[in-house]
Amino acid sequence: MPKRKYTFNEKLQSEYTFLKKCQKPGQEYKIECIVCGAAFSIEHGEQKLAADEGIFAYHTCKHSQSLNSMDCTSQLVRKLYEKKFTCGRTKTKSIITNVFLPYTVNVLKKDLLKCNFVSIMTDASNHNSQKMIPILVRYFLPDEGVKNNILEFNELSVETASLLT
Repeated sequence: MPKRKYTFNEKLQSEYTFLKKCQKPGQEYKIECIVCGAAFSIEHGEQKLAADEGIFAYHTCKHSQSLNSMDCTSQLVRKLYEKKFTCGRTKTKSIITNVFLPYTVNVLKKDLLKCNFVSIMTDASNHNSQKMIPILVRYFLPDEGVKNNILEFNELSVETASLLT
């Protein structure tokens, strides 16, 4: 079965707005992520697989599932659908921290530049020996209403008052 070479076209650009065609000469089969700057090949259809893995990473993050569950999930997907799907815990963590996180931080920064009033909230809770401290931000955008986002999330091993402040 001959392998078909894929190229990045307008249809793919409209479906995946965070990707653009690589501008380097001789790399017409590569695309580049606008968010993280990573370039990868879609020459033999890897782009669809990468999108599928990104969707599963997003689903894991959105529903607060354990990254460890992705090891089992990726094996299950591979068996059920006979696909080359290798989005285990390591790849899922990498997609979340290197693609989704920078994107959401940029969106939050743009939102905060547009608003006039911001509230900062914090709380703390223990998880085993770690102190979990999320810093939340609440702000109002005229076209979207009130929004809540995580500004920062810290894990501390000690609980001194000076460190917490």
